[in-house]
Amino acid sequence: MDVPEERKRQERKRLLRRSLDRYQRRLGQDLELHRSAPSPEAVERLASGDRSGIEILALACSLYAPQAVE
Repeated sequence: MDVPEERKRQERKRLLRRSLDRYQRRLGQDLELHRSAPSPEAVERLASGDRSGIEILALACSLYAPQAVE
């Protein structure tokens, strides 16, 4: 892997971790977010692996879709 691609990958991971940390902080403060939140297992699936931004979005949509119809 060349250096620019490795930097992009590291930046994606950093941004995802930052987003998930913010999500965890807000979860305890926002009742609506808490009600609509995916399972902890789903959040862990989002955080694991080495996915591109679009792959993370696609996974998030597929994990959230069942709740959207309820």
